[in-house]
Amino acid sequence: MVAMSMNQSAAPVSLGPYLLTADEPVVIEGLGWSGYETLLAMRGEKRRPRMIFFDGAVELMALSKRHERVRFVCGRLLEIYMLELGVPFSGYGQTTYKASHASAGFEADECYVLGEQRDDRPDLVLEVVCTNGGRGKLGVYKAFGVPEVWIWESGALQVYALGGGQYEAVARSRLLPGVDLELLARFIERAEELDSETMRAFRDAVRARGSVLDAEP
Repeated sequence: MVAMSMNQSAAPVSLGPYLLTADEPVVIEGLGWSGYETLLAMRGEKRRPRMIFFDGAVELMALSKRHERVRFVCGRLLEIYMLELGVPFSGYGQTTYKASHASAGFEADECYVLGEQRDDRPDLVLEVVCTNGGRGKLGVYKAFGVPEVWIWESGALQVYALGGGQYEAVARSRLLPGVDLELLARFIERAEELDSETMRAFRDAVRARGSVLDAEP
């Protein structure tokens, strides 16, 4: 991670001087809310680089092909799982969420609202970590009150649930207790295969697991 600082009274910063390497974030300190808004406006509709703002700093990240493949597969498999479980949901992808009162803003890898739609925050966020730990992002999600953050790293999914004002690692999702995290993780590892084959095989595995559970006394 590269960290750079800037006085808040300085002229709006340009993205030009900052060399972005895939999955290696650059952090610009001391921008303040107006600086964050300026960077978002300069970036425009391209939505790259990804931006997260918290505690007076903006994190910029260019995403690698590997990161995007895992992100896509992880999201689609979770959606298949929720469909099979009958969970009502709406996907908001990498939507920019901003809260000036909390001086925070984020763009998740994938995020979902469960049940009735809402605009202030998602209920569940997915983060894919290829080179840097994702737990450092929990602060910004706590500022929005996101109930759960799922982090994929090193071949495993870890769920962090918000309770008592802090995130804690839990063995099973509180929002989606029917999801087998190990099963989901095994299929996410197949991100280099054809998506259609992976998704069909995953759907069949989820249905087979459901049949086994239904048959248990």
